[in-house]
Amino acid sequence: MLDNLLTNAAVHTPAGTRVSVEVTVAGDAALVRVADAGPGVPAEDRERVFDRFHRVDKARSRDRGGSGLGLAVARSLVRAHGGGIALSSEPGSTVFTVRLPLDGGPAPEHPGC
Repeated sequence: MLDNLLTNAAVHTPAGTRVSVEVTVAGDAALVRVADAGPGVPAEDRERVFDRFHRVDKARSRDRGGSGLGLAVARSLVRAHGGGIALSSEPGSTVFTVRLPLDGGPAPEHPGC
């Protein structure tokens, strides 16, 4: 999951763009935030970024990387562990927030996750 989120940031931001990872504990869940200072995800794509085969950059072909599965796989892995994943984005900032229960059970509700 983390590899997919970091790869996504590396592929969709210009070289030299700052990417950060933050891990915190909130109640009985771990929060993992992967943030970048890239161009952001267009509003029309935000609801579909976790859909299989959806690619924000339509100009990229599969032979140049990007099958549109990375974020769908990340979401599946997070859900398999009882968690949730959310996206917030605007120009200059994209943040993926993953919420995972610390006890292995379902994570408490978190807006967007």
